[in-house]
Amino acid sequence: MTNPWTRLLAAACLFAAAAPAQTTTSSSASSQQEEPAAFLDVKERRFHFGARARFIPLNLFRKGELTAITEDPPIEWQTQLDRKVPIAGYGVTAEFQITTSFGVAADLLFHQVRYEMLNNIRTGRRNPNSTIDNRPVTQIREKTRAQFFDLPIIVRWRPTDEYGDPARWFLGIGPTVRQTRNVRTFYDQSLPRVDNPVTEGVAPFNKHIYGATVAAGITAKDDFGIRITPEVRYTRWVGQSFSNFAARTNRHQLQILLGITF
Repeated sequence: MTNPWTRLLAAACLFAAAAPAQTTTSSSASSQQEEPAAFLDVKERRFHFGARARFIPLNLFRKGELTAITEDPPIEWQTQLDRKVPIAGYGVTAEFQITTSFGVAADLLFHQVRYEMLNNIRTGRRNPNSTIDNRPVTQIREKTRAQFFDLPIIVRWRPTDEYGDPARWFLGIGPTVRQTRNVRTFYDQSLPRVDNPVTEGVAPFNKHIYGATVAAGITAKDDFGIRITPEVRYTRWVGQSFSNFAARTNRHQLQILLGITF
């Protein structure tokens, strides 16, 4: 028969051996619960698609008047531009994350544009002794509508993510191409009066122009994976979509964008 004191000593030895292991396991589990998971450790999709709205505080057309004078034959052509371009546009976007620091965003942005240009064409030479300009004048009002499709491809750089940081700022740079489509022009001749004053045509334009774009913004996401991206971009165009007397598009473009991707 086993001695009771022997049984008690054996039980004490087993308890002493199990206590350190249990403490180590508990401490390790507690450490894993307390340390937040790194943002990059969370498995994310590389592709994201969505929509983007943009607001252009600077008008797409330049403001101003233009006067052209020729001596032979003597013609004075005065033009005044009335810009009717909405401030807002919209489009779709696709984003691809190459590494933790670099990604690419490509957009297809749409903008409807419209302008009216009043042309006063005077022929002949003005009488220098008269205070009234009595030269014959032809007055034509041009009304043009068009659609701009912009395709910017922006390479984004962002710093390394911090622990648990749901918002990440970025800088970007890349090329942009603009296509001008569906140009429609109507001419309304009011002076001198004619029987059929309205004629149709197409104002001169460049179908494609190119530019360079720089960008800065922030990408924030929620627990459901919805990403909100406010962004500011500046584009310098190397050409003009319209360069028709006073109707000239602006080569400097500042825009504010808001994207929602999934």
